[in-house]
Amino acid sequence: MRSLGMKFFNTIKNLNKREQLVFKTPKKGSRKLVFDMGIIPTIASLLLLFSTVGASIFFTKNNIPKSFSVETTIDAVGQISVSKTLISPASGTAVVGDTVTFQVIVSNTGGDDIASFDLIDSFPSANLQYLNFRGLATNYKVLVNKDNHAEDKWPAYNLGINQLLYSRVMPGDNSITYIDFDLSSYSGLTAQVAELNIYLEDGGGNGNNLEVYGMTSPWVEGPHVDDIGISNWTEATSTTSWNTPGGDFTSTQLGSIATPTNNNYLSTGLTIDTIQKWIDSPIQNHGIAVLSSGNTDDWMEFRSREAAANKVPYLDLQLGKTPDAINSNSVVWNNIPGLAAGTSDTIEISFLATDACICINEAFGENALDVLGGTSSDSDNASVTILAAAGQVSITNTLITPSIDTAFIGDTVRYKIVLSNTGIVDLSSIPFSEIFPSANL
Repeated sequence: MRSLGMKFFNTIKNLNKREQLVFKTPKKGSRKLVFDMGIIPTIASLLLLFSTVGASIFFTKNNIPKSFSVETTIDAVGQISVSKTLISPASGTAVVGDTVTFQVIVSNTGGDDIASFDLIDSFPSANLQYLNFRGLATNYKVLVNKDNHAEDKWPAYNLGINQLLYSRVMPGDNSITYIDFDLSSYSGLTAQVAELNIYLEDGGGNGNNLEVYGMTSPWVEGPHVDDIGISNWTEATSTTSWNTPGGDFTSTQLGSIATPTNNNYLSTGLTIDTIQKWIDSPIQNHGIAVLSSGNTDDWMEFRSREAAANKVPYLDLQLGKTPDAINSNSVVWNNIPGLAAGTSDTIEISFLATDACICINEAFGENALDVLGGTSSDSDNASVTILAAAGQVSITNTLITPSIDTAFIGDTVRYKIVLSNTGIVDLSSIPFSEIFPSANL
């Protein structure tokens, strides 16, 4: 019936721009249509037909009121639906110290779009501690912001606008590539997937590997194709030198690619925690260092940001909406961008099991605003059984002598018994007994 009301509204709106139609939606399925005529329309009569109430309303030109309302029932509009399940552990039973993950599927089962909605995940704080989530994400392609490479054979040379970037591991002829991506515009989002893509022109195979590290000092790209300038092997900026010639970077890898091949993009996932740190604090983002390892005889040649557009370095990021509130017993997302009719979003929420319980987690989809101004809500729950941490005894019994498993009467027979605690808490005592055949030993 909503479509009939809207059709009528469009009709009178076209005839007289000063008429209005307002939908008030106190409950799902119940609609109060309020017609505020403003002035007497220019048309001679108005006819409202609502099939769901089986009635017609007719006004002549002389008796049209300034406003009137009709109670009717129309088809459901945007309708939120929430489904929650435990996905890990699959058995439904966890032990204190385990990670517990729930999946929440939020769907629009109505016939119209939902403009926005809130999501609240509620959990028992005495038993579960929130860790992280995945979902509510959008994909982004982030192009390189600046890049360069430096060579220890020519330590004063800058190659900042060269179309090629070189990496090589060879004493006296090392080369290291620097690449920077500006993530400052993604503040407030949560990194879920991060992948570096870099085009390898030459140097693949032959035992060459690619290693990625996080830069720890600021640096400039420089203005040269191949000339004396900064940055270079020893200098990071016009006023600062590298702490270590060749560049300052972490000792922990962010990503790696084994035995890459030529003339195509190489991809490697990057450590999410580092990417998130750069999003939250852009001042700590100094880019990445790309090193070659494994083969001292061959260069790895990459395309830089000055190369053709289809060969420049870039990041593939999957970024989600950061929770608006993380409370002791709930995680809250407000004003999540809406759902088209018939679509859904999937969120995975992980917790650390901290104490024993049969824990019920509940997800609430609230304030789901449909295009006509109505709201809907729904909720669902799932449970997990958490067992207290316990000690677990393990025992092994091994014959030591004789070594050939055969003894003669009068020989000494020795066994080695090892008791182990394979649990996650201490055992205060272990009752122990050894049983043997008294007629023989």
